Amino acid sequence: MKCIVSAAVLALCVAGPFSASAQAQCLEIDAERGWQSVNLDGSPVEVRSVVGTWTVDDRNYEAVDWRGHIGEARERLARHNRYKFDARFDFGVLLVRDDQGLVPQQRAVPGFATTARKLSFRINDADHALGDNSGWMTVCIRPYSGPGLAARPD
Repeated sequence: MKCIVSAAVLALCVAGPFSASAQAQCLEIDAERGWQSVNLDGSPVEVRSVVGTWTVDDRNYEAVDWRGHIGEARERLARHNRYKFDARFDFGVLLVRDDQGLVPQQRAVPGFATTARKLSFRINDADHALGDNSGWMTVCIRPYSGPGLAARPD
């Protein structure tokens, strides 16, 4: 996993876990890699922001934000749905996984809060199809101080 912003981020990625007493930390999620994770200490954190662009096919589709390929691109990609990591979501969506499993997309980013001990991120594209991807998303997490966190429904 590439790390950005400061030496503190490098310490997060190499030494982990992220402490909720720390300031916001950012990770660079590469479209050409599968799950990329950060260890947490179980204190409440939230995904504060997600910026950047990526694509599941850099020769044929323009880069998109964390919501993935929609509109005409979604229609053109439909015949390739077998290449999605998770068929429930559009190609190029930023998938988020915590201790309870894959986060339902409508809650995923930004603003998703959790007390998980590990958060993982990836582009929605099958592992064997990552070679023609390009781009990245910068995901920033920070301590969460909002209303209490309830367990996610299954």
